[in-house]
Amino acid sequence: MTYLIVSELKSVDFKSMVELPYELRDKYPMIFKTIDSGSRVRARIYLSRVYNRDGNVIKEYKQLFIIPIEKALVNYYVDFTYFHLRDGIPMGYFIEFLLLTFVVEVEGRTIEVPVFPYEFKTSFSYSVPDEVKEYVELERGALERVGRDVEVIGLLHDSGLHTIAADLAEAVTRFYRADYGGHQVL
Repeated sequence: MTYLIVSELKSVDFKSMVELPYELRDKYPMIFKTIDSGSRVRARIYLSRVYNRDGNVIKEYKQLFIIPIEKALVNYYVDFTYFHLRDGIPMGYFIEFLLLTFVVEVEGRTIEVPVFPYEFKTSFSYSVPDEVKEYVELERGALERVGRDVEVIGLLHDSGLHTIAADLAEAVTRFYRADYGGHQVL
């Protein structure tokens, strides 16, 4: 189903990154070997919220994105530079997101690999304030529903139904943002 990650935004190689938990490298070694070989791997995520150091929500996104996964030294990161620059999210703040699928491009073909299908796992970095952990746990049921709802998007992409997958992704995003008429702008 999905992997909920709440972790600190860090500056790595002049980019704004969130480190991926080691458990992912352990469970999906071929994905990370693909990155090591130079192939493009991205993450389909549901970006939920950003918290400051005091544990207060400073921005809610509640939207699907596909963003790069990169390696720096021995660790792997999700690249949030776009959000850091566009929205001014400071380093050291905490990003809450659902990692839904790995989007792997190999030999001209794109494959979506679900992350922990039929499961809901969580990972909090050690520096996440207790207030944030409590808030996220209160929202756990809603986040599990989001994970279930969007899990089918990757399957539709893999089946070649790209237009339907894109339409469904937009519909789910608008539903969770309560933007039923499509009028909200990020």
